[in-house]
Amino acid sequence: MEKEIDSVYNEMKHKSTDELMVMWGKNDRKKYSDNVFQAIRRVLTERSIELPFQAVTTKHKKNNSIIYIVLFLFTLLIMTIANPSKEEYINYLKESVVQKSNDNALVAGLAATIGEPLIDSTTTVSNYIFFSVYTTRIENSELTTAGLLRNFIFLNNKLENNNESGANILKESNSITNTLKSDISQPAPEYAMENIHPANSEVEVIMRRTVEENEPSTHFTPDPSSTKTVSDGHGQWITAVKGIRYPTADGYGNLIFFWHNTNFIEWDSAYESLSSNIVDSGPGYFVVSYSQYAPGDPLASPSLQDVEITYTWNGKGFSSSGLPPQNTFGGYANPIRVKYIK
Repeated sequence: MEKEIDSVYNEMKHKSTDELMVMWGKNDRKKYSDNVFQAIRRVLTERSIELPFQAVTTKHKKNNSIIYIVLFLFTLLIMTIANPSKEEYINYLKESVVQKSNDNALVAGLAATIGEPLIDSTTTVSNYIFFSVYTTRIENSELTTAGLLRNFIFLNNKLENNNESGANILKESNSITNTLKSDISQPAPEYAMENIHPANSEVEVIMRRTVEENEPSTHFTPDPSSTKTVSDGHGQWITAVKGIRYPTADGYGNLIFFWHNTNFIEWDSAYESLSSNIVDSGPGYFVVSYSQYAPGDPLASPSLQDVEITYTWNGKGFSSSGLPPQNTFGGYANPIRVKYIK
């Protein structure tokens, strides 16, 4: 290697300074090896010549391109992680309504109490992975909002009445607040506003009285994070709550409990599901997803595709689009039937 470098050095020594500076400046790495440029540097340094700038090579450009691509992909990853959820939007809009209603304690209190189920049941979400667009429609009011990097931006908003068109929802006549105010001014409905959904204590009582037929000491306890209350589509309210068998060491063994206003209606099934979750809701319906197991599957790893069933309020009860899978606890036991005790 040293002989090769010395040979190149001796060759470069016989070139003129101008020629060496041109070769150095063009920096043609395809035509000349690194040894050539080391020799040029050495010769020019010995001649007390200041090295000129070198052109950027294809290799350097490629490295820069890789850096830019990595930064771009990292930005997209951050945007994906920080894409706000529907729950975050609901909380943001609810707080906005409460803040804009400080002049009316009743409106503020009503917004804080029923704002979440009201907004949830009247909002649709378009998820574009890196950001989401939320559209909330309450009576004649429409609000479109973009969610990006955990922030929300109002895009367009409308208020359409018999004598008005295109009024701004963010002005003094905030449409959502006005809707709540108008509800207060109307005659009281047949049920009290505070009774649109069952109290936590009422939910706990129903679940304590729901027991396994073969093991009556085992009952259910509510999963607070699962509670969903939405409009029934006819001016009143329906609620779904996930119940978890108790006592339990693993959280498996679930039932979904349904209410209309404060009246308990029914379960999703007379048999426990191994694992179920309320994944969607809207005016008059809930969607529940069930894990589905093949014989021999471990509890933590169901191998079959989840089953989604829609439960729709029909005025008297809930109609379902299918039956929950009666899993046999990974092949180790029979489905567990439940009953209600008074």
